[in-house]
Amino acid sequence: DDAMADEPTRPAKTKKQRAADEARAKAARWTGEFCAPEWLVDVPADLDGKGSTTGGGWYVLPRPEGRRCLLIAARGATLARMPHGEVLEKGACAFLPCGAPGDSRDVNTTILECVYYEPRNTYYAVDVMSWGGYSLYDCTAEFRFYWLRTKLEETKLECSESDFAVETCPYFEADAAGIDAAHAGPLPYLRDGLLFYDKRGHYARGLAPLVALFKDDACTRRFNVGRDGAVLAVLVCGDGTAATADGATVRVVADATPPLAPGELARFVVGPGASGALEARFDQRCSPKRAAADSASKITFFLRHQTAPLSIDHVKA
Repeated sequence: DDAMADEPTRPAKTKKQRAADEARAKAARWTGEFCAPEWLVDVPADLDGKGSTTGGGWYVLPRPEGRRCLLIAARGATLARMPHGEVLEKGACAFLPCGAPGDSRDVNTTILECVYYEPRNTYYAVDVMSWGGYSLYDCTAEFRFYWLRTKLEETKLECSESDFAVETCPYFEADAAGIDAAHAGPLPYLRDGLLFYDKRGHYARGLAPLVALFKDDACTRRFNVGRDGAVLAVLVCGDGTAATADGATVRVVADATPPLAPGELARFVVGPGASGALEARFDQRCSPKRAAADSASKITFFLRHQTAPLSIDHVKA
């Protein structure tokens, strides 16, 4: 009892601090449900699948500009939930299994990874993880993409009633013609980069080495650089260092005031210091709605862009 009496009393958290803790917990819960693509730093040798006898090769998909979300149909309702956990929209969708009031007794779930494109009020489905309780997490991208396209076409023909407009993203073989179509062909939405999927890859929550993101000035309006061309990255803070999502560390040479706490996420300007080694300078604290750091491949991609950017012609070669 005396030992307990000697322990310092922790000050009660303010309402603002409690709200921030709740936002962090919700963001951590839902961010972990999304696939986080690596960045295309090295072009895979089997990108176009030539010579493969085992279903090798990759697909390329023009990613829509907009808000990433999971479209979840369960117990007779459908909702779109964003990575930080907040609900973007809620309603009914009769052509998604489990997503309309008549399905309220169904305990199964349908989950699509989508991008909400506001100018057309449309959810563009990028991937599928579950369909009416049938799990596709351990299925190949080749099968998932086929399933998503065919099943959505079938169910929309049977019943089109929905509070949600849902369309599939086009995807192409990652050969020269397919990459050209994804990079510059006509689309009903603005692009925000190209996603490359290894056909044999399963759906991976968190960092996904078999999904790669490519961007250049021609296929996105959102480049991750500061006004002066500096590379910006969200990192998790340590003791004098900051780390990427996959554990690569960078020395912090300019911290925040007050100093960042270990484990806190913040945005840094990353670049080589006088010795040539990478250094991180504090830029701004992150919202509690941000739950994950950036990957090392993202930093590498944008550092390379400063001197020898990966061109779309190089990707096609």
